Amino acid sequence: KKLFFTSLAFFLWKSGVAILTVGSIYKGVLDIYGTSGSFEWVYLAVGIVTLAAGGISALLAKKA
Repeated sequence: KKLFFTSLAFFLWKSGVAILTVGSIYKGVLDIYGTSGSFEWVYLAVGIVTLAAGGISALLAKKA
């Protein structure tokens, strides 16, 4: 059980960082191009939720 939450925590944390990185690159490309898009907030929200889920999983792994 502890191994599951530890693996889940690492996966979610790394996924959250990747989502925020891709969102930042997307926003940068749009800024350079001179336009705006509607997906910047989606990347930010999903990235933060994923990071929070990874943090909660890490806490659960320490308790288990």
